[in-house]
Amino acid sequence: MTSEKYQPHLSAEKVKAPEPLVSVIIPNYNHAPYLPQRIESVVKQSYANFEVIILDDKSTDDSVAVINRYADDEHVSHIVVNEKNSGSPFVQWEKGIALAKGELIWIAESDDIADELFLERTVAEAEKNENVVICQTGSHQITQDGKPYGDKDWDHWRSDAIGKTTVYNGEEFCKKYLRFTNVLYNASGILFRRDAALPFPEHIKQFRACGDWLFWFYVASKGNVAILHEKHNYFRRHKSSTSLKTPIEENLRVLQYFTENGAIHKPGMVHCIWCGIQQRHIKHLKKSDPERYEALMQKFYDASGYHSMFPYHFSQMAKLLSNIVPVGFTFPSNHKL
Repeated sequence: MTSEKYQPHLSAEKVKAPEPLVSVIIPNYNHAPYLPQRIESVVKQSYANFEVIILDDKSTDDSVAVINRYADDEHVSHIVVNEKNSGSPFVQWEKGIALAKGELIWIAESDDIADELFLERTVAEAEKNENVVICQTGSHQITQDGKPYGDKDWDHWRSDAIGKTTVYNGEEFCKKYLRFTNVLYNASGILFRRDAALPFPEHIKQFRACGDWLFWFYVASKGNVAILHEKHNYFRRHKSSTSLKTPIEENLRVLQYFTENGAIHKPGMVHCIWCGIQQRHIKHLKKSDPERYEALMQKFYDASGYHSMFPYHFSQMAKLLSNIVPVGFTFPSNHKL
């Protein structure tokens, strides 16, 4: 089922030309309980010049009924409901980007929330520098009930950067940050340029969880990355949250992609630490699932170029780290943003 209104109807009193059009893509699958708050947080943005593209991936809950309540909203330009589940959220990303008419895109995940200043602040930063292809704002972590989630700050900001914006060369950003961990960890907190996402990278559609990591690597390499040290996004963490159940196999496929495509061409100490952490994620399976453990360790060796790339002392250090870092530990970049 497809419902389309090709031009967003914008309130004349709110639009301040020549503000760029932003295409807000809301990809949804079985998030009916969160959709009203998600959509409301989009349509009530203080920035006015945007269209909303809502995509449903054959949900089995009441999502479509919720979505259809917004069919007549002045900003909603497309509602597309799949007849068959796509099998990957990144297939939906590609569809949304193809439908988008804006030069700037915000993928607003269907279970997250934004404050009303999200677009106003990120668009302003993107417009200051036409070479900026990604602008990320910080995120508050919330539970499925909207309450604060733990005390971990995923943004890893420098204390002297709070309230400011730092602009990085994209290629350097990839080398220093993205090749080790996905510091652009939640699409809902990111505004990016449509042109930088084209042509859409086909390989990420093979992923269910880690495709965003490779997508941001692809986009960031085409320009500059702006980190807005303000929190305007609310990242929901719950049992069905993809970020809480990223499979080890997909992490290894990302590592293999980076190795094969030259992102990791000179293994230094930071890469050694990263490899040690990956081994630790795998080693806890040694007793509970020895067959899977052996298979994953072989995938790790193949993916990382571990034996062929690492000098002996680095490989020994990685093994040592694999024994001391805790299960579930995520590599915190020692280069704060």
